[in-house]
Amino acid sequence: SRVRWIAEAKGPNFTMGGVIELGLTINDMSGQNQVTDENTGSDTGTLQGRRAAVYITHKTFGTLNLGKYQAASDGHVEADLSGTVVSSKNGEYVGIEGGTYRFLPDATDMGGAGNNTFPANSVAINTVVDQLDNLQTGGRPNGVRYTSPSFKGASLRFGTYEGGSTDVALHYYATIYDTKIAARFAAYNTSGNSTTSDGGYGGSISALHSSGLSLTFAGAERDETRELVNGDDPTNLWVRVGYQFKSLAYGKTHLSANWQQTDNLISNLGTSDQDVDVWGANIVQNFDAYGTELYGGFAVFDLESGNAIRYEDIDVGWVGMRVKF
Repeated sequence: SRVRWIAEAKGPNFTMGGVIELGLTINDMSGQNQVTDENTGSDTGTLQGRRAAVYITHKTFGTLNLGKYQAASDGHVEADLSGTVVSSKNGEYVGIEGGTYRFLPDATDMGGAGNNTFPANSVAINTVVDQLDNLQTGGRPNGVRYTSPSFKGASLRFGTYEGGSTDVALHYYATIYDTKIAARFAAYNTSGNSTTSDGGYGGSISALHSSGLSLTFAGAERDETRELVNGDDPTNLWVRVGYQFKSLAYGKTHLSANWQQTDNLISNLGTSDQDVDVWGANIVQNFDAYGTELYGGFAVFDLESGNAIRYEDIDVGWVGMRVKF
């Protein structure tokens, strides 16, 4: 849950303003895994700062942001017109995001009496699955960001942030005949504030036809400073097929199926020759008059470890509701 305040003053050529956004984490996923299957997520009762920034916008020269705000490259692998991102998006799945689930060796029995300790060769899911998107944790660093005016649907963004990281991104939005297009591409440099990565690059493109059919593709690669066993840097691929229609008076129904593959992400496996495949599906029902979305989804995570150990799949399902006002 989150709340934001926006203060803005408009003039003939300039708009100046500021934004403060706070979030409240209630019953989060941090306590969820194969051992802890109860609602034990932390609730500190404290609002966390998400954004605190000022900005100046000029009709001709674009927008300059100063403070804690989204990085220019934030979300560059998340262009998605399927209408199901409230349930899942590239590398992020509502039913498991932030959880401490682990891949377990075949035939491991967890959760029963005396079986509440993970084996040493289990693998935390967040060490082997990633969209390889973030410039910094959360994607909202303190710094300066510039966004150019849109020209024929394209805009340029770049930023510099505390610690010495920098990034640049290109966004494109257009309608070509009967098809809406959303595309984002970015590169970032973290050599100044990271001991494990020099940066990375990636992009995404999504197309929605007037028939309701949508296709989404995304990919990213991160430049690791550590030498991997097979010499390859981590990569991530994402594909989604979606269909949306209106059969109910309340609003549109959105369906999607997706596949993700993360390769060679550094983990505790002792090898980089690994990959994780994720298969999933989602449904979202809009209730337009109430600003509400009901959603559900599931995903299957399959780890190929690159060593002699075989791991069980992780199967996750979820349902939820989002209200915007």
